[in-house]
Amino acid sequence: PQWLNFVLATTDPVGPEWSRLRVHDQVAVIGSHELAFSRDEVAELAERSGKSLARDDIDQVVQATGGWPAAVRLTLVSGGTPLSASDADLTDYLETAVLSRLRPDLSDFVLRTTVCARLDERLAVALSGRPDAASVLRECVASGLFLEQFGAGEHVSYQWHSIFVRHCRDVLRRTRPGEWQRLNRIAAVELAATYPLEAVECAIRGGDRQAGFDIIADHWLELLLQSRTSALDDACARLTTAFGEDPEVLMVRACCRAMAGDSVTAALLFERAANRTPE
Repeated sequence: PQWLNFVLATTDPVGPEWSRLRVHDQVAVIGSHELAFSRDEVAELAERSGKSLARDDIDQVVQATGGWPAAVRLTLVSGGTPLSASDADLTDYLETAVLSRLRPDLSDFVLRTTVCARLDERLAVALSGRPDAASVLRECVASGLFLEQFGAGEHVSYQWHSIFVRHCRDVLRRTRPGEWQRLNRIAAVELAATYPLEAVECAIRGGDRQAGFDIIADHWLELLLQSRTSALDDACARLTTAFGEDPEVLMVRACCRAMAGDSVTAALLFERAANRTPE
């Protein structure tokens, strides 16, 4: 009968079998974008919760959470500071209320691919080990599972929501530390040619000393020519902190400091590089 309405709550995507009803305006799909809190709604919730937040604080909450209601609520409960005291609670919530309710294979896919916040179909295949990774990515987008799609065809790419990535990584590190390192090593290899700085970070997380140094050795000049001196210097410093000093990395840092006008530090780094024997 015309007066009867159904409300279906699901984590599955809305498939093509609903297309006819949608065309005739007989079905409405309410997804994550519609449910996300706007800035005004965050401000109203803060006021109802007895929290006094400045405009900048509210903007920070919206930016950090993407309007995800559970994250907004936990942030306000923790005192209004994004991703502070609510970290553990939000990780537990995501693991029990989101990941555990997905199909086991989909939950595993999410944990593997969130090792990288930004990815394409090729990287998703490498991380997940699934040849059908492209279709699973589209399923995640259609399900509103904190994944955005950019572009189309050969140029399609995907971006996980930053807060979702953060807590999925916490779950994977805690439950499967060996897999966490292995997947980061895979990501370092896959990203090296196109995103060398991200690849260095993956090598550090994966504990792959040689891969990190090799990426810097292969790509430092192009990064300098792209005026990414500061980011390159920071990556080299992080590598040194994680794995100790390497003469070639010290030399690259010396170049970075010289280009930044810091001739004193550049000279010191150059001298340390010259006095070290390659391992």
